[in-house]
Amino acid sequence: MLAPTPAAPTPSGFDAFHAAWKPFLDVLAELRRMGSYPYLEHAVVGPGPWIEVGGERLLNFGSNDYLALARDPRVIEGAAEATRRYGVGSSGSALYGGLTPLHGVLEERLAALTRQERAIVFPSGYQGNVGVITALVGRGDTVLLDRADHASIVDACTMAGAAIRLFHHNDLDHLDRRLATATGRRLVVVESFYSMDGDGPDLRRVCEVAERHGAMVMVDEAHSFGICAPDGGGAVVEQGLSERVAVVFGTLSKALGGQGGFVAGNAQLIDHLQHTSHGYIFTTAIAPPLVGAAVAALDVLAAEPERIARLWALTRRFQAALRAAGCDLRASRHPITPIFVPPGDDSAAMIVFQTTRALRVARIWALPVLPPVVPREDVRIRFRLRADLSEALLANAVDAIVAAGRATGMIRPAASAA
Repeated sequence: MLAPTPAAPTPSGFDAFHAAWKPFLDVLAELRRMGSYPYLEHAVVGPGPWIEVGGERLLNFGSNDYLALARDPRVIEGAAEATRRYGVGSSGSALYGGLTPLHGVLEERLAALTRQERAIVFPSGYQGNVGVITALVGRGDTVLLDRADHASIVDACTMAGAAIRLFHHNDLDHLDRRLATATGRRLVVVESFYSMDGDGPDLRRVCEVAERHGAMVMVDEAHSFGICAPDGGGAVVEQGLSERVAVVFGTLSKALGGQGGFVAGNAQLIDHLQHTSHGYIFTTAIAPPLVGAAVAALDVLAAEPERIARLWALTRRFQAALRAAGCDLRASRHPITPIFVPPGDDSAAMIVFQTTRALRVARIWALPVLPPVVPREDVRIRFRLRADLSEALLANAVDAIVAAGRATGMIRPAASAA
């Protein structure tokens, strides 16, 4: 007797999702086939401004470790000592027994550095932004966002159910017009420096516009805390706006070299967040080793503020040399230094990949930024500087970047004379 013919398989739920994403996944497959896929490689960072990727030792321009603290022996020992004393995990949420005395030390230090009354710490920056915004606004409220605001900020507003009104990047006249017709409680969220562009708004004018409409201001200092102001207090401190910005958000994972996020503000704000923020209440508190590392990093920063000055001096030298060679950096004025493909080039993505490969051959580690992270017309290679780069390494890197860019068309010959 013949076996029955098996029924045709029923497409799974994932198959339907896969079909929707197939064009994107096909692009990834083609990049891998060409040997041009640059992401998700296992890497060993340091020591110094170096990274080992695929067995190659490369100069690291792909790190947020601006002050070179992630592998500092004192920071490592801070994490080790916290582990020996408190263990590897907090074993509970912050509200229910997950906080150690060391958490309190860190929060007091962060509040003092940002010139705010109090601070609380979240396990990650993404979680911090989500936890804060969802606790502050909801349905019937309006959040005004710069179009370049981080994905965690946009996601938080969506979760909160608040109306989202976007304004043009760093266009505060547009923010003013948007606020004039906003309803409910109004929250303006900007970043002091934007992670993809290396630019930022006039924070004083942000406050002026918001105050004129009775809106509250939140500033994401992820890329400025630790490196702005002589002591690292951030751009809000540097510009004397600590009493006008209601919510200061920062991370422990960039300038401090560790991991985690924090929010600083007045006592009433922090009380509110500690008892209403789901991102704070319904998760295990940040682990003691990370807290110990952050406290130690703050100690190093207090003892060696010259790291900040050196980082900015290197940034000015790097960007001036690249601009003189014809690189399009747009408005970047931060250690985040993107180089854009000249406008109007239909093969921009391919140019970016070719340039990235050429830089890899030159032993330089920097990654391309492509859609959906940025619009198609804004593809770029993003470089991030570190305070432990020597002048000689920086000069050699500039030469290699310019040579690669001219060879691939990322720097046009006509622009090089500008």
